Amino acid sequence: MRVSTFVLGLFAIGQAAFVVLLLVTLIIARTFRAWHRARTRRETEELLRAAHRWLLRKDGGQGFLDAVDAADFEVVMETLQRLNSQVAGDRLEFLLSDLRDTAWFSRVRTRATSRLWWRRLAAANAFVIVAMPEDLRVLETLITDPNRMVRLATVAVLKRLQSPRLVERTLKLAEASRSVARRYPLEVLATAPGFDLRIIAERLATPRDPKELRILLDLVGELGVPSFLDYVLAHADSPDLEVRIAVARTLGQFPHPSSNATLLSLIEDPDWQVRAQAAAGIGAIGDCGTAAALDRMLRDPSWWVRLRSALALRRLGDVGLRVLRDVRADEDRYAHEMAQYVLRLDDAAVAEYSGPSVVDFTEVAMAPQAA
Repeated sequence: MRVSTFVLGLFAIGQAAFVVLLLVTLIIARTFRAWHRARTRRETEELLRAAHRWLLRKDGGQGFLDAVDAADFEVVMETLQRLNSQVAGDRLEFLLSDLRDTAWFSRVRTRATSRLWWRRLAAANAFVIVAMPEDLRVLETLITDPNRMVRLATVAVLKRLQSPRLVERTLKLAEASRSVARRYPLEVLATAPGFDLRIIAERLATPRDPKELRILLDLVGELGVPSFLDYVLAHADSPDLEVRIAVARTLGQFPHPSSNATLLSLIEDPDWQVRAQAAAGIGAIGDCGTAAALDRMLRDPSWWVRLRSALALRRLGDVGLRVLRDVRADEDRYAHEMAQYVLRLDDAAVAEYSGPSVVDFTEVAMAPQAA
């Protein structure tokens, strides 16, 4: 009995010591983080002042460059990010050009080839701000990095610097990504200043692998350039299911009589994924003349087609609402239930259902979950 009590006592003391040690460790870690943040903030402010003196030509610039070499890597990054949002034009470019002669930029290039992915990630984030045409070879390597985070970080460089090879590798990255992750590289391409649209036009005009064609059509939807409409319409009768889905999705971004006519033909497609996406595209365009066709699609055997058709009717305003209210249960119970469900949704829910963030079950890869 004494031994048992003694062991239990030791166990309790050990537990108490462990809890105390854990609390002390947490307090020390929190104190260190607070101290580190304060130090980083202070050093960033000092480096910013040195940069502003350089921009105002109050010194020869060497004071700022020396400060960059003496500062921590993350302090320089935070300073450059703030400068990038505050300063534009030739002055910033001159400053970034001078940075290339510093030891800090040498560290950037060294990190770009590091065996540690987080160092390569830091280099990619730095190139987003300081990249020049002579860095294209390094960037082409980073955009195909084995680590997904490094690849996605490098894509942002396209907002500063472009080349056909970088665009091609970005498209391949989008092609290899799932539908949600695919949106980021496509959005970067769509918003990149000075993006050469001829690259996309040339690719759409020549026969392509269906998977690549689908990515190009998604990018055209992001760009929303009217001159691309004819290229999209040319693929509406593609034998490939995923291409027809992408065409239906893209046409929803082109409010035009030709888009409407093509979508009305696609809601007769034998595959439910195409019919559902075509109904969503009709709702995005918002032509009240399509109400009768959408009313008919409320009787579709596929739940997803009925949902997209009901949402499209809801987006048509009063005309669509009247159609939804007139659906009778004794004529088609499933159509009536869907109409009542969509009528009960508030505007925020309708917008979320119709937005790009919702899981798109018309993707062929998602068909098992949709079923």
